[in-house]
Amino acid sequence: EQLDLDRASPFSSLDGQHVRLETYTGRAHEAQKIALGGSYTRVFSGRKLGKSALLKYVANMFDGFELPSGNELSVFFITIAGGESERWVVDCILDEMTDRFGLQEAAALIGSQPAERFSAYMKRFLSEKPSHNVLFILDEADAFVEGQLARYDADREGSLSFRMMKELTAQVDANQLPRVRTIFS
Repeated sequence: EQLDLDRASPFSSLDGQHVRLETYTGRAHEAQKIALGGSYTRVFSGRKLGKSALLKYVANMFDGFELPSGNELSVFFITIAGGESERWVVDCILDEMTDRFGLQEAAALIGSQPAERFSAYMKRFLSEKPSHNVLFILDEADAFVEGQLARYDADREGSLSFRMMKELTAQVDANQLPRVRTIFS
């Protein structure tokens, strides 16, 4: 079946819409590098160029994938459009993690600072689920990233993005791939 490019973009999809594999001609290698490599942390470009569709493809194709280390990759595609609040972002992530793995957040941490909650939860996850790697794809993260940049000078190591990008990536699997990775889009 041919895709009419005058009527549909091959690189865009609506939330929840399945994107057919043939729309990714030439992009499968990029998707594999995103899912299985440790070098991507941000995917940014102009509007309507297929970022979200590519990252949804990564989530659909590589969630549950067995990594070379033998660990299972769990990919979470979470839309955080307009979410500048660290607390809101952490709530979204922990809700998804709890739904998937049944690992509840420690009650004593619920009132803690968001970065501390996230860090403590993920460290516990890494300890209790040693055969899992996690890739968080935070889509529509523009407002969140702007908020993190604004507070960077005041509280760099206390920010959620610092914990996501520096602290948690230090734990690696047998093939030296960080067990927890985050990609902002």
